[in-house]
Amino acid sequence: MLSPLTQIAITLLHDIAMHEPHEAIGHCTSPEELRYIYTRLEQKGMICRKEKANEKANEKAAEDAGADTYTTCSYKLCRPLCEISLLEVLEAINGHL
Repeated sequence: MLSPLTQIAITLLHDIAMHEPHEAIGHCTSPEELRYIYTRLEQKGMICRKEKANEKANEKAAEDAGADTYTTCSYKLCRPLCEISLLEVLEAINGHL
């Protein structure tokens, strides 16, 4: 069985790949958990921040809305989604298996 954090990580990867914001995740996950997931996926080379120009625009929009900058719109995949394995996601979120 996949942990809730792993399920959210998989959803985030999908949403980043499809360029779709997933607002429902923010309602069922704390900002700290989202920050942890984004940080771990980024550290493991699955996602990275978009270009600085886009990042500044996203930060400005987030500041105006009073929101966290950890959104699917702020990131892109470092490689195609089909090349990211479930094992990689599990290890990124839960540690070495």
